Amino acid sequence: MRLVLSFFLISLTILGLIFFGCQVQTKEPRTEYVNPSPVQDIPQDIVVDKTLAAFWGLPAISFDGFIPNYHIKATTNGGALEKRGWNFDSSKYSSYNPDTWNIFEYSQILFIKSKYSDLKASDVTFDKSDGKKYISVDEKRLFYEEIKIYKKTPYAPEKFDKITFNNILTQIAETDDKDYIKQFYTYDQTNDCYSLVGGSQVPTIDRSKIKSILEKCGFLDKEISDVNFDNTNDTVEIKLNSASSNYFTLKKGAKIAILATQRPRQWGEVNDYTIYDSFPKANAAINLPNDYLKNTTDVTGDRSESRMISYIVYNGGDGEKTGNNTGDWFESVTLYSDKIVLKMPKLKDGDTAKAYWDKIDKDKDGNNLAVKPFMLFWIAIEQK
Repeated sequence: MRLVLSFFLISLTILGLIFFGCQVQTKEPRTEYVNPSPVQDIPQDIVVDKTLAAFWGLPAISFDGFIPNYHIKATTNGGALEKRGWNFDSSKYSSYNPDTWNIFEYSQILFIKSKYSDLKASDVTFDKSDGKKYISVDEKRLFYEEIKIYKKTPYAPEKFDKITFNNILTQIAETDDKDYIKQFYTYDQTNDCYSLVGGSQVPTIDRSKIKSILEKCGFLDKEISDVNFDNTNDTVEIKLNSASSNYFTLKKGAKIAILATQRPRQWGEVNDYTIYDSFPKANAAINLPNDYLKNTTDVTGDRSESRMISYIVYNGGDGEKTGNNTGDWFESVTLYSDKIVLKMPKLKDGDTAKAYWDKIDKDKDGNNLAVKPFMLFWIAIEQK
């Protein structure tokens, strides 16, 4: 009896080890976006032919045949381009404040998720003019949740209050880093604070290292560079499947539109709001008659023809190229599961971009009124 009991207990132990041992496994890294709340889901019973996206008081863009639920958005800083760029040039600027020299608004490019999970059948409208069903969305639904995939951040402050500075020192783990920080900041008894010795005159290499130390200890946000310009190939390379995009990858069948827009009259510009260039190309202003961008006082002339855009389809391969349009704002786009590559020679720096956009108006209108960009590029994706 004792032998049988012993055998029974041993058997249970072995089975337990086998069972629990099978539960312990190395987690594979996620290769696509997984969100605990279904903000990206489009209800199965919602069927539409087009999406009218009217945001920030602007006239609607019509996405024909799809509902974009992911976006990569790179806007200008109020249309400013001159002397701006992707990276800091110490020969041009005296301080590392990205908002003064970076080509993008707030020195950032955003990865955005839309929210369609709360759509109802009653939100679908029938358009008698073309017989299509559509939904109308604004910025609250279209740009529901934003995370940064490119971000330039400033150097460390030139002054810290005493409590903050001492807290920073306790957060810095490595002694060498602590000593490095201490040699650049001195206590200012009059103002009861710690000041950077030499202020903005501290060499760039030292200010960069101070910034790096403060990023490492969590005091400053880290710079993010999942979007870069490749000067060798004149391409904007957008890295996916990284922590910044929460490991989003393109799936076979994804519908993708790429567009650039100009700033509208509603924001004080002389020309009207238009999709200037896009993939697909058909409805972009770049392919429309030469007088298309002509300045007009007719506020009803809303350029609606150029605000309708279709999509290209990602077929699941690596290196799927669309376009070979030398001289356009978008010359080509190449799709991979884990990156998007835009051939954009004119976006290598702000001066080159400005010359291109200035030339648009000169060629189209002959009136030398500048056309300013709004979205330098906007990638709209429908992926279920």
